[in-house]
Amino acid sequence: KRLGVAGEWDNPYLTLKPEYEAQQIRVFGKMAEKGLIYKGKKPVFWSWSSESALAEAEVEYHDVTSPSAFYGEQVGDGKGVLDENTYMVVWTTTPWTIPASEGITIDATFDYAVVQHDDDERKYVLAADLVNADAEL
Repeated sequence: KRLGVAGEWDNPYLTLKPEYEAQQIRVFGKMAEKGLIYKGKKPVFWSWSSESALAEAEVEYHDVTSPSAFYGEQVGDGKGVLDENTYMVVWTTTPWTIPASEGITIDATFDYAVVQHDDDERKYVLAADLVNADAEL
């Protein structure tokens, strides 16, 4: 609750409940009926030095360039500090997730700046270190 997360606090959705497990089995069954479940092969990346399987995040890949997007997310409630014409600058490498994004995380150890372009009445909040970098976008 402290973090502003919405939830049914009196009726939490717990994975330990038998009802949860039963629902997972029902969903799996529906997926199987639709032919969405299949048996296949997938490589298991192995660390010979630690003698254990590697997580996907531990596997080194060739450098790739990913598409990215910057956009402004309007501040809903500026708590008297930011007005309604203020936008948080957001950067993502998964732009297809933007419609489902419901929150923005900021780091209390960063300094932020509110900037405004002469030709635009909107104000933008971004990391202070990026103010000059933003001018190049």
